[in-house]
Amino acid sequence: MKKLTVSRQVARKLKQGQSLLEKQDFDSLPALDQAIQLLSGDGQSLGVGYLSEQNKGIGWFVSQELVTFDQDFFKKLFIKAKQYRRSYYADETTTAFRLFNQEGDGFGGFTVDLYGEFVVFSWYNPFVFQIKETILAAFQEAFPEVRGGYEKIRFKGLDYESAHVYGEEAPQEFLILENGVSYQVFLNDGLMTGIFLDSLKQMEFLMMRFLTFYMKVRIITKKSTARIGKRNIQSQSTSNSIIMNQYNYSKKA
Repeated sequence: MKKLTVSRQVARKLKQGQSLLEKQDFDSLPALDQAIQLLSGDGQSLGVGYLSEQNKGIGWFVSQELVTFDQDFFKKLFIKAKQYRRSYYADETTTAFRLFNQEGDGFGGFTVDLYGEFVVFSWYNPFVFQIKETILAAFQEAFPEVRGGYEKIRFKGLDYESAHVYGEEAPQEFLILENGVSYQVFLNDGLMTGIFLDSLKQMEFLMMRFLTFYMKVRIITKKSTARIGKRNIQSQSTSNSIIMNQYNYSKKA
């Protein structure tokens, strides 16, 4: 495993929990698409990661421990991710969701989305694609109930975008549920599948923001209507008083 020394500033960033590696983090870069061990200026081990260019950054810091990216390592990550999503499995109104979300689940560079009884792996850089057989084997141990898997290639350099990678093949089109709503999906037709599972959390957040805003608007509207109504009553009362005063004055005259 290649050893690379980083500055005090980069070491601090990694210790604070940031995992994305960038070109400016290194004085010089070795060959890409390999695992690395990062060292502080005084030679202390910071942990391990890998270098591989993708749409953001030049690689990922993975662990402060000197782990090896083998089948057992990924199996443990997948089991932990599965346990974390117990509430989704218990929800009968949802059959599609993100099973593994890059660095959020311990390894940046790929995602796994569940569509009913099938999954889609998205590879975001060449390094994870290189070790995909290890990842696929670990996944099948942790998720034996999944009937089959597909892959999406989300980096440049290959001559295809989508393929079936293991198990049974899914129907060309089928229905999944998300919060009780049915969506038709297709798993092996380009990069798209028919629904963006990585946006579900954002959609829920935006819906809550909308409902909160809507309720505030209703409350403000009711208060404004009440104030306007009160002013109208007061205005009408004042007008009636003026009319009565004019009437009494004309009688006296």
